[in-house]
Amino acid sequence: MTKQPMLTPLNDSSASGGRFGHLNGWQLALTLIPLALLFAGGAIGGAIGAIGALSNAAIAKTNLSTPVKALSMIGVVLASGVVFLVAAALIAAAIGN
Repeated sequence: MTKQPMLTPLNDSSASGGRFGHLNGWQLALTLIPLALLFAGGAIGGAIGAIGALSNAAIAKTNLSTPVKALSMIGVVLASGVVFLVAAALIAAAIGN
């Protein structure tokens, strides 16, 4: 009979954390909104959206006041959209559409 490997028990500290751990609902929503660019623009939109989502996750974990956090995160969402539109226009112009 073989021995089963010892597994460490799951507890609150092991099951939480990560990039999106301990975020409020509005912070999580603003963090994940830029990932919608993945569906609009494929790999390029996904890359821009991932950078925006990671930026918002970093902002959400700072010690800024809540209004400053919210405005900063909304700014990242808007900036991600603008960067995506500029990239799409440049690619369209490059291929002649």
